[in-house]
Amino acid sequence: QIKGRRLIDVGSGPTIHAVISACEHFDELVLSDFADRNREEIEKWLKNEEGCFDWKPIIEYVCKLDGK
Repeated sequence: QIKGRRLIDVGSGPTIHAVISACEHFDELVLSDFADRNREEIEKWLKNEEGCFDWKPIIEYVCKLDGK
């Protein structure tokens, strides 16, 4: 099982689905993308801004698959 202090995801796009399971194994997740628009979309979600994508159902589903 891989564990660590920081996971860096390069080329994340406007999504977090690829790193949801990693939050149990790393203290810090760093998502990066070249496109401003992709980073802005993740920032909107982090700030819970109106109109942001609702990741809650996906996070809950992944947690269920992970046995959490």
